[in-house]
Amino acid sequence: MLGKLIKYEFRATARYFVPIFIAMILVFFINSLLVYANLNYVKVNDIVVGIMVAITFGVIIALSIIGIYVSAKRFAQGVFGDEGYLTNTLPVKAHEIIISKTIVMFLFQIFSFIVMIVSIGMIWVAIYSSLTPEVLKEFWNNLEQTYSYITSDLILAIVFFMLSMIISMISSPLLIFLCVSIGHLKAFVSHKYLVGILSYVIISISISVLRSTKFEQIFIGMNSTTKYVNPSAENSIELMVAFFNKLSIETIIQSVVLIAVCFAATQFIISRKLNLE
Repeated sequence: MLGKLIKYEFRATARYFVPIFIAMILVFFINSLLVYANLNYVKVNDIVVGIMVAITFGVIIALSIIGIYVSAKRFAQGVFGDEGYLTNTLPVKAHEIIISKTIVMFLFQIFSFIVMIVSIGMIWVAIYSSLTPEVLKEFWNNLEQTYSYITSDLILAIVFFMLSMIISMISSPLLIFLCVSIGHLKAFVSHKYLVGILSYVIISISISVLRSTKFEQIFIGMNSTTKYVNPSAENSIELMVAFFNKLSIETIIQSVVLIAVCFAATQFIISRKLNLE
C-alpha cells in the first residue's frame, strides 16, 4: 500500500514541478546561448542581459516557493481536505501517509537539485567552449594542483556535508507537514492558514537561532584551540575541514531530532486529533 501511496502522490505532485523544471532549463539554455554569443561574436544588449537575469532569478525563486507551497497543499489536501476522506478510508496508517508524502517531496528536491546542476552546466559549457587553448591549459594545470590538497579528511568532510544536506532535505517537508497539522487542529480550524504560517515562521526562527548559537560555540571553541597553530596553507585547510566536519555533524544531529519530533507530532495529530474539513 505504501508503494501505491507514493505512486499516486508522485503523479499528483509532478504536475506542479515539471512545468517549472522545463522553464528553468529553457531559461538557462537561452542564457548559455547569450553567454556564448557574447564571448565569441557580438556583445549582447545590456537590456536583454538585465531581462534574462531577472527572469533567471524569478524562476529560481519560483522553484523554492513552489516547493514549500506544494508540500503544504498536497499534505493539507490529502489528509485534511477532500482527498482526506478517501485517504482515511483506505487500509493505511498515519505513518504510511507521512512517509509516502515525505519520500515524494524528497525526490522532487533531488530532481530540483539535478535540474539546477544541468542548468548551470549549460552555462559552464558555453564558457568552457569559448576559452582559448592557453587558458584551458592553465585551468587544467590549476585543477591538477588542487588534487594535492585532497585528503581522506577532506573526503570525509564532503561525505558529512552531503549527508547533512540529505537529512535536512528530509526534515524540511516534515516541518511543513507538522505546521499544516497544527493549523488544522480543532482549536485553530477557523484560522488554519494563519496558524500554520505562524507555526512555520516561529519554529523556523527558533531552529535558526539554535543552529546559529551552536555554530558560534563551535567556531569559538575551535578558535581558542587553534590560535597557536602555525597558519600555513596546509594547516589552514586542515582547520577548515575540521570546522566544517563539526558543523555538518551538528547539522545532522539537529536535523535527525527535528525529523523525529515532527514525525511523531504529525502522526499524533493525524491519529488522535484528525479534523477533516
